[in-house]
Amino acid sequence: RHGAVTPRARRALWLATARLGPGSPRADLREAYAADAAAGEAGEWAETVDLDIPRTPAGLLGGVVDRRELRRVLLAVAARRPDVGYCQGMDYVAAVILRALAEGGGSRDDGGAHAFGVLACLLARDGMLRGLYTRGFPEVRRRSYALSTLLAATRPELSAHLDDVGACVEVAAFAPWLQTSFAYHAGDAWPYELVARAWDVFMLERHWKCFARLALHVLLVLPPDGAPLEVVMPQLQRLEHLRLGGDAPPEASRSLLEAALTLKVTRATLDDLGREFDALDAEAAAAKAR
Repeated sequence: RHGAVTPRARRALWLATARLGPGSPRADLREAYAADAAAGEAGEWAETVDLDIPRTPAGLLGGVVDRRELRRVLLAVAARRPDVGYCQGMDYVAAVILRALAEGGGSRDDGGAHAFGVLACLLARDGMLRGLYTRGFPEVRRRSYALSTLLAATRPELSAHLDDVGACVEVAAFAPWLQTSFAYHAGDAWPYELVARAWDVFMLERHWKCFARLALHVLLVLPPDGAPLEVVMPQLQRLEHLRLGGDAPPEASRSLLEAALTLKVTRATLDDLGREFDALDAEAAAAKAR
C-alpha cells in the first residue's frame, strides 16, 4: 500500500487479479476478444463509443494507448456484457487499464485482449466495478450512501452544510471521480501515477475500500467556509480544492494518497453500509408499490 510499484509489477498484479498470466493472452481469450469486438462493431453501442473516443484526454492516454484499440476494447466489453453495454466514463477506466498494461511491457498485439479480459472481469465482481454502469447505477448509489453516512459520522457540520446547499453526497457522488474510480482525473486534476497507485491497492485488495478512503478524504478536506452550491459543486466534481495537476511532483501524489489511506474505513464497514442501503432501498420500493 505504501511506496512505489514498478510498471512491470503493476502489469503482473492487474493481470493476476483477472486470473490472467503475464505472458501472451491465451488462445481462447484472443478468440473471444476478436469475436466480441466484431459483435460490438455491429451492436447498439458503437455510435455512442465513437462519440466518446475522441474526447478521451490525451493526458490519460499517455502516448501509449491507441484510440483504435481503446474503441475495440469497449465494443468487445459491450458485447460480452450486454447487461452493462457501454456507459460514459467507461472509456476512462479502459484507458487506465490499457496504459498500465502497455507501460508494464505488454506488446500492442497483446494489450487489447488483456485489457478486455481485465475489464470484463472487474465488471463481474462485487466490490470492484460490478453495478457501477448497469441500469440505475445501483453500485454508485450504494457507494454514495456509504460515503454520505461516513461523512455524517466524521464531519457532521460539513455533511449538514452540503445537504443545506443541495450538494448532498448522494448527488455529488455521481461526480466522475466515483463512477470511474478516479480514472476521470488521471493526467488532469491528478497525475496518472497517483490514480494508478490507488488502482494498485484496489487490485491487490479486490475491493473498493481504497477508493472509499480516497473519496472520503476528498470530502473531508473541503474548505470549511460554508460556501454556496456554485462553489462547492466544482470542488466536488473537478477536485478544484485538491487539484495537483497532471504533472505534479511524485511527493505531492504520495502525500495525498497516504493521507487518504490512513482513514479508518474497513471493508466490513463498507459491506455493512451496502447491505443497509439495500434494505432501505427495498423498503422504499415496497412502499412505492403499495
